[in-house]
Amino acid sequence: PDNQIAFIIGDVSDKGVGSALFMTLIRSLLRIFSGSFNGGADLNACIEPGEVKPQKRALKSVSLVNEYIAREHCEDGMFATLFFAIIDPVTGKVYYINAGHEPALVVGSGSIKHHLATTGPALGAIDDAAFRIKSFQLEPGDILFSYTDGVTDALSETEGFYKRYRLENAIEKGTNETAKKFLKGIKTDLFDFVGNAPQHDDITMLTVKWNIGASSTN
Repeated sequence: PDNQIAFIIGDVSDKGVGSALFMTLIRSLLRIFSGSFNGGADLNACIEPGEVKPQKRALKSVSLVNEYIAREHCEDGMFATLFFAIIDPVTGKVYYINAGHEPALVVGSGSIKHHLATTGPALGAIDDAAFRIKSFQLEPGDILFSYTDGVTDALSETEGFYKRYRLENAIEKGTNETAKKFLKGIKTDLFDFVGNAPQHDDITMLTVKWNIGASSTN
């Protein structure tokens, strides 16, 4: 609603068909809960003063998914990390929930400006877990980059890990590019490092670049 855009990246425990189906369940639950929530006074303490329904809806949807997983799948030992953000494409204001996921990065002016750390535990890990929603302001040309740990844990042919410091070096080289070219630069550096080594985990990345005005968000 209100011409805002939500984007989500997540990662589930374990691997294989069961984990893929588990992520499909989470995706469906997030869509259902984020579309059916009408607000509630019990969330006011978790939200910055003055914020309105889209942010409350995001927070409530994450909380409801957590409760469902924690209560219905606790014996399976399954959980998922999640980065859920909402951007106003006109103003560049971003609201986010980081449920145990890798810190998303805000990049601009040739460097990494912010690390968006966790605001709550992984989904399904704790019943009645408390999540908070935070916000920040993008400046024109800023990039918001998020990824799964399959990126930093990617192995080379010599069994070395790619690691976060190398990822951040690759990120800072592409700060003036479009979102598509920025992502291509990271992929090139990552797969040059991996070489012919077999992939042992998913590699997922999401990039959003904000320019002034709704028509120029990419």
